Amino acid sequence: EIRTPLNGTLGLIDLLLETMLDTEQMELVQSMKTAGTHLSSIVDDVLDLAKVTAGKLQLKEQPVNIADLLNECLYLFTSQIKAKNITANIQVARDVPAEVIGDQ
Repeated sequence: EIRTPLNGTLGLIDLLLETMLDTEQMELVQSMKTAGTHLSSIVDDVLDLAKVTAGKLQLKEQPVNIADLLNECLYLFTSQIKAKNITANIQVARDVPAEVIGDQ
């Protein structure tokens, strides 16, 4: 199963985050963690697609924090943003609820 080595890698990244890292190393390892977590989500999505095809998918409705989700998305592009020497930020309108119900 593909999840086992991926989860092992994410566990090792967590251990690395608990060590003495300088600021740049911490940012790089945090990026690895975020990318690995999103890769895990993609694997789950592929497996969910197989469940949809088989008619066996059940959605897991739960609160999703909009600002956190958007910040995670922005964090994924940190290295590209720095490489192009540009800035990026996220602004959420005040009338947008802090949380919505969704299936992450």
